Amino acid sequence: MRKLKNLDLDDLVASEVIDESTAARIWAFQTQQDESSPNRLGIILSVLGAALIGLGIMLIVAHNWDNFNRPTKTFLAFLPMILGQIACVYTLFKRKDNRSWREGSATFLFFAVGACIGMVSQIYNLEGELGSFLLTWMLLVLPLIYVMQSSMVSLLYIGGITWYATNCGYANSHEPYLFWALLAMAIPHYYRLYQHQPNGNSFNYHSWAIALSVLITLGLWAKEAEILMWIAYVSLLGLYFLIGNLPFFRNKRSANNPFLLIGLFGTIGLFLTFTFFFFWEDILRKKMHLSSLFMHQEFWVTILLTGLGIYLFIQQKTPERFKLVSPIPFGFMLFLIVFLLGYNMPIIGMVLSNLFVLATGIFYIHRGNELNRLGVLNLGLLTIAALIVCRFFDLDLSFVTRGILFVLVGLGFFFANYQLLQKRKN
Repeated sequence: MRKLKNLDLDDLVASEVIDESTAARIWAFQTQQDESSPNRLGIILSVLGAALIGLGIMLIVAHNWDNFNRPTKTFLAFLPMILGQIACVYTLFKRKDNRSWREGSATFLFFAVGACIGMVSQIYNLEGELGSFLLTWMLLVLPLIYVMQSSMVSLLYIGGITWYATNCGYANSHEPYLFWALLAMAIPHYYRLYQHQPNGNSFNYHSWAIALSVLITLGLWAKEAEILMWIAYVSLLGLYFLIGNLPFFRNKRSANNPFLLIGLFGTIGLFLTFTFFFFWEDILRKKMHLSSLFMHQEFWVTILLTGLGIYLFIQQKTPERFKLVSPIPFGFMLFLIVFLLGYNMPIIGMVLSNLFVLATGIFYIHRGNELNRLGVLNLGLLTIAALIVCRFFDLDLSFVTRGILFVLVGLGFFFANYQLLQKRKN
């Protein structure tokens, strides 16, 4: 019996609601949708099952590890990887269209490869650093992303190379160039998800993973002119915000638009940091000669990110759209001026940063009231409240005065939300 949302297509044809050709087209469309819609629960269970099986095998082997000789240990080290490869081959030939099988077998093999490398190193007492282990592991599992078309392995790979980059860059001061090459190797899969599943969870998770990975590893470029990285970070967050406002991302729910959220909250957070006088005092102590800026990689990273942000800003801001807009997309360009002024006169940098945060809060309060959206309204209120809290650390105020200010902020929250709720009712 052919049914569509509890309606029998045969009955609709018999009742002359639709004809046979229309019923056939509806049935074909519904069948195609059912086949293309993955069983999310099945995928989650298959991935968890693969991870638990691998963990169970490792625990069983570990319990009896000391009783095995070296050849047996070597065989057991390779056994999970062999089983994982068999499962992947079986999936490719027998279950290629079953996403649960692809994700489960690929995830199992991903962890089996890492376990094999670690166990062989322990068996034969091979010395090495964590960074080299992670790099070897990620390079070995990279083909799984494309052979198995596995989004789970791709996400694990992005997490692994981020771990590798932070370990080698922040801990051991290695150059970050290799990380960007490794990240570029995962971009084709991300682009494929954009083409075939632009509204799917896999694409959204990859957007979060890539945005956070780049944000975490940007600091690896900081060497001798690290103060310039403040400009680079503000520019990256501004670039994120502009990407999140592109038509493709703008139509998504906020939770599925990491570039917009990270750019928005990151910019507000950084400017709150710039409102403190000690930040500008620290900048003043690390002054550099302008003639030496061209010699540092931080300068060129900053130029690249700022240039990309300005280009995207110009592309989005056509003349008819120059209305009341959020201060956030202007933040990275404004910070260039703020930084140059505060570089020599810290008090000016601090005051301008305070004004920017205040303007941002006022804008979102007005915007939330205009759009009748409580979330936007409360974002503006929270921004101003955070600014007031930050000033408590700078200003010498009595506890009574601080308490009164807190009460006023709280009353502001209640009043603004009450007004908006009343507006909705009316």
